[in-house]
Amino acid sequence: MTPADIVVLKGQPDDEELAALIAVVSAIKAKAARQASSADRESLWATGPGRPTYRPPGAWTPLRARRVA
Repeated sequence: MTPADIVVLKGQPDDEELAALIAVVSAIKAKAARQASSADRESLWATGPGRPTYRPPGAWTPLRARRVA
């Protein structure tokens, strides 16, 4: 899926649009779950959100995303 494939819904979506969106997201999640191994799932949860680190005022620096090999 590319960013061009994503349609932003403005306003209140119709029931059909909402049902279609839910179906697409569910299909993507199901496909990802089928293709993921248990090691993939463990590494995903290991790198997921954790306890925030305290940073004193003025110590904020831009965070860079970690690259996954």
